[in-house]
Amino acid sequence: MKKPLWTFFTLLKARTQLLLSVDQYAYFLAAFQQIPTGHFKNYHDLRDFCKIFWLKDQEYEADFDLLFEQIAVWEDLKLSFLEPEEEPSPEEPGKGTDAGGTPSTGGGSRGGGGDQGPGQKTNGQEVQDDDSTGKQIEEEELAEIELTIKEQDQNAGQTARAAAYQFEYTFTLNDQAIMPFELRHFAQRLRREVETPVKVPTKDLDYEQMIIQYTKYRYIDEIVYQFRDSSSSNIVLLADRYGSMLAYEYVEKQLYLAINTIPDCSFEHYFYYNLPERQGSENYLLKNAGKGKPQLDTGKHKWNTDTWFFILSDAGAHSGMVNRGRMVDTFRWWNYLRGISSHVYWLNPVPPDYLQGSTAQRLKVTIPMIYPTKDELKKFFQNL
Repeated sequence: MKKPLWTFFTLLKARTQLLLSVDQYAYFLAAFQQIPTGHFKNYHDLRDFCKIFWLKDQEYEADFDLLFEQIAVWEDLKLSFLEPEEEPSPEEPGKGTDAGGTPSTGGGSRGGGGDQGPGQKTNGQEVQDDDSTGKQIEEEELAEIELTIKEQDQNAGQTARAAAYQFEYTFTLNDQAIMPFELRHFAQRLRREVETPVKVPTKDLDYEQMIIQYTKYRYIDEIVYQFRDSSSSNIVLLADRYGSMLAYEYVEKQLYLAINTIPDCSFEHYFYYNLPERQGSENYLLKNAGKGKPQLDTGKHKWNTDTWFFILSDAGAHSGMVNRGRMVDTFRWWNYLRGISSHVYWLNPVPPDYLQGSTAQRLKVTIPMIYPTKDELKKFFQNL
């Protein structure tokens, strides 16, 4: 048993938004190997043990339980941790089974001292036959379940890609306990900045205004509703993916989760590779990160001066060289967004000390870049 519950772990990561990495699996494996044999009386015990390491958000507990019941019970551990089947009840006196399994009566002496009939067996032989029969049933059930697992494994990649907001790669090398910034703090600070006061109509009639209208014109021209003070915001996350940005997948997920906690926020999430594809001379084509949503031609956007843009990209920091062509295209992309709104911010997940001699170092002279850690984001909000 080299990788117990690995299929369950990978499918759990693919089908939920749980922030799981290979580190969480390693912690589980190290603890699992210290568990004495027979510790798990049934699969519920094992499921609860897995939750300690992998269920970081109670929102996904139902999905966790369902997936575990379908997949994990029958994986590499097979039936070793299941509850033992109940012992068969002792036969009634004077009754037995013949060689073909048909119940028979009067097979022996009532006093128990007579010769045993052909349908009666010693206790030891009876247990041996029950064990062999149970083992055969186990093997048949296991063969059927393993076939189901193979079919599910074949479709796992397609299922993961079809799930809402999923990345196309397997896992990240990060620990959730060491995240770049705290979700709640980032969301609360950002909310204060991005919200725009608006008046929202309610379902309550504004009788005062309707009476004023009637006294003035002697008729009510239209129904007047009361308004309440509210706020709205529009945030667009533009993420550079693939290549060297694979190492920073968790930062994008962290931003996604944080922004989604802001109430009454119109949130758009797009991604591209290095730079967006040009669409004509002025516009760009952006891939939508949502499930089943079409690409966006920026010529048809509905953004305005109140829209906040966050670009997540290393800006060529890992290339180790200066690419002048990318510098020109990056400036064009930056200026395009700045022409829509002044709220455009570049988040570069690469530590500033590692930008030496790269395209990102040159771009940073003109384009302010924020290193998304708790301290740097605190400075960012203070300077807004």
